[in-house]
Amino acid sequence: MEPNNTISPDSETTFRDSFLDILIEQGVIDPDKLKYARRVQAKLEFPKPILVVLCDLAYVTHSKLVEIFRSQPIKVKLGCFLVEFGFISSTDLQQALAIKQQDGKHKKLGEILVERNLISETKMLEVLANLKGIPVIDLSVARVDQTLMSKQMLKSATKHCFVPIEKQTDGILVAFGDPLDSEAIEIAHHVLGAEILPAVGRYSQILRFLLNYERNTNYDKKSITDQSVVAILNQIFDDAIQQEVSDIHIEPLELKLRIRFRIDGMMVHYRDFSPKFAQALISRIKVLAGADIAEKRRHQDGRVLYEQAVTNHVIDMRASFFSTINGEKVVLRLLNRKTELLDIHEVGMAPLMLEHFIQDSLDVPTGVVIVTGPTGSGKTTTLYSALDYLNAPEVSIVTAEDPVEYVIDGIAQCSINPKINLTYEETLRHIVRQDPDIIVLGEIRDRFSADTAI
Repeated sequence: MEPNNTISPDSETTFRDSFLDILIEQGVIDPDKLKYARRVQAKLEFPKPILVVLCDLAYVTHSKLVEIFRSQPIKVKLGCFLVEFGFISSTDLQQALAIKQQDGKHKKLGEILVERNLISETKMLEVLANLKGIPVIDLSVARVDQTLMSKQMLKSATKHCFVPIEKQTDGILVAFGDPLDSEAIEIAHHVLGAEILPAVGRYSQILRFLLNYERNTNYDKKSITDQSVVAILNQIFDDAIQQEVSDIHIEPLELKLRIRFRIDGMMVHYRDFSPKFAQALISRIKVLAGADIAEKRRHQDGRVLYEQAVTNHVIDMRASFFSTINGEKVVLRLLNRKTELLDIHEVGMAPLMLEHFIQDSLDVPTGVVIVTGPTGSGKTTTLYSALDYLNAPEVSIVTAEDPVEYVIDGIAQCSINPKINLTYEETLRHIVRQDPDIIVLGEIRDRFSADTAI
């Protein structure tokens, strides 16, 4: 297979003609059917590749085309294949190639297509796996043989987007962002010194894994005791912000302190520390969150405001301390007002559903609206978007939240604090005396708050 470079119309024509000749030679179609398909193609209002037209006419199935292609030693670039097999349009390809030519970071064509939503990453993985007859590797759950990793291979692996997974009888299984890139396979063969068994993985997961491996290697140059707890925690926060993490999980295990990030809903391993380091790191977070450092047997909550040194942008984090048999587990949820507080029309509801939600729930003068769903489903985003929509000078809005996650100007927001007896029960008694038009409860967690809401 050829690497992804500029794709000319001549190369597309050469591949198309060669593949059509193979279909005729194998008796999949005959010249008359091809001639008729070309006549149909010429009359279409919106152009389609000839292979797609053949499938539309039921002369051949898409799976049969892929099967035949896989069995033939045909050289083709990824973009050309995606266009001819109908996964993207020729316009999409030209747009992606133009971006690739202008991009100084030399991103892969497939990476650009996914970033620009010209094809979904799931579909891209499916196409590449079917095309080459290879497995798909999910790095969020796969176990990578660390003995195959080395500092020397990082530059090549990052440039060509690959990660060695494990040794097998016939060679080393390697996940590639683009398994059609013959140069990447050759480089992997050279740096690993073994036969390569290609697999396909997500570009984002592969590059993130390599970045974290490099950072972990740099950390290991010094012992943990020689490093500042503050500096390490700041580095964790900075990396989490850079990688657009929604949650940071700091987990004390029997033999290590594990740190994981939740990115796009998936748990991703960040790095491990010695278990001796757990107490110092967790105590530092407790100080920032205003939690009780001496209390280690009970669950606690808190809030961390972290200011990035470079951008001076303040990141709001909700901290949860959970007592386990190995110590306290900490989960920090990153609450970035700039990305979370959306207009009600931007929360992602279908247009008809959004119309019903506004007209039948938000715009009516009385009633109860309950926002429910699992972790990470968008409850907070939806609630604050609805509040932002309802916020007006002629409306009195009072909230009871644990804690207040985003401050909205013009709304009376109360943050629950049981330490000073500022409980939900106490707050709700006073809320009803504040002449509110709208009451917002951060949670309905007991019979009293449910009764008050109703």
